[in-house]
Amino acid sequence: MTIQSNLKIRLADQNIEIVTDSGYLQKQCLSYVSEFDEPDFTVNITEEDLEFERQKHIERNGTDTPGREAVYESLAAYRKIAERMIDCDTLLFHGSAICADGQGYMFCAESGTGKSTHTRLWREHLTNHEIFMVNDDKPLIQIKDEVRVFGTPWSGKHHLETNTDVPLKAVCFLERGETNHIEEISADEALPQLIRYSYHSEIPERVKHSIGLLIEMMRTVSFYRLQCNMDPEAAEVSFYGMNPQAKETDRPKTFEEIIEKDGYLVYTCKGYSMMPLLRQHRDLVIISKIEKPLKKNDVVLFKRNGKYILHRIIKVKKDGYDTAGDHNWWFEKDVKRNEIIGILTSIVRDGKEIKEDDPKYKTYVRLWCGAWPLRMGILHANAAVRKAAHKLIRR
Repeated sequence: MTIQSNLKIRLADQNIEIVTDSGYLQKQCLSYVSEFDEPDFTVNITEEDLEFERQKHIERNGTDTPGREAVYESLAAYRKIAERMIDCDTLLFHGSAICADGQGYMFCAESGTGKSTHTRLWREHLTNHEIFMVNDDKPLIQIKDEVRVFGTPWSGKHHLETNTDVPLKAVCFLERGETNHIEEISADEALPQLIRYSYHSEIPERVKHSIGLLIEMMRTVSFYRLQCNMDPEAAEVSFYGMNPQAKETDRPKTFEEIIEKDGYLVYTCKGYSMMPLLRQHRDLVIISKIEKPLKKNDVVLFKRNGKYILHRIIKVKKDGYDTAGDHNWWFEKDVKRNEIIGILTSIVRDGKEIKEDDPKYKTYVRLWCGAWPLRMGILHANAAVRKAAHKLIRR
């Protein structure tokens, strides 16, 4: 392997150097890149490591897949990091970790059971709480004076992760069910499941240390079993089941009430109308109380017919505003000032905050929004072609 550059990242308070020439791995770990003089440990990927990952892929899929060398290197890197993290009182888990109101919750289950779907329901339907993803597939759990969950670059097919850490309040083992039901389980019931979903070392000393960490983890973290379907009700059953003291009246219920109380609102965007600025279910938006006159190109949150809409002001009128999504060709016309709830002041993408006065954001507005008439014409024409084609098919 030809070494072009070493990748320096920081995960769960550890400075890690990965010897790699993989652009794939460099891009995957971009949000975790750090500068330091000496690493806490270094990861070297060997040909034997790559062959091990290749054989595991063949076992799962029955055949090798050409062109996966970079993926094999990424998997080998995370496996070696997980091994070394045990010495740092930190365990890698297979689970979906989410933060709600500053507390971490991790859902563990077999692949395909619905962990990602369930945490998506939290983000979409528990709108009266501040919620974001920590990691959707392989979070790190640090077990020291406090148990904390950390994001990692290995976040599953949806790539939902944040370079952050929050205290871990509860672990929930998820099962499919016809109805939604949650119950707290004992540490004795939880331990076999924790062992099942945590990284397995083959070194006896690390196996022993891992078990000790899991036992220590059980002193402060609560454990639950959730049987659920894919209905939105499942999110409320699990959240309030793990937070019986959290009544719906404890916090504002609407976006308007949250902004009025706190002065700002943080939520994960939904929908495609503001692409490429905002990625659905991935980017966080921060909406603030309006404290200055609104102008063209401001992105505002407003409510119409009971639906929240985040669009950009295209035209300021005497008695309102015309708005449109950055990816739309149609308008929301004559939006009244009293319909507007707040203004977009920053975006959190891949763990990094981009404010409205950031030069890169200003450049995006100037180029993308400046070309709005041309883009709208193209999108409108495409829509007309699709409509005509649909009519022909129906005849």
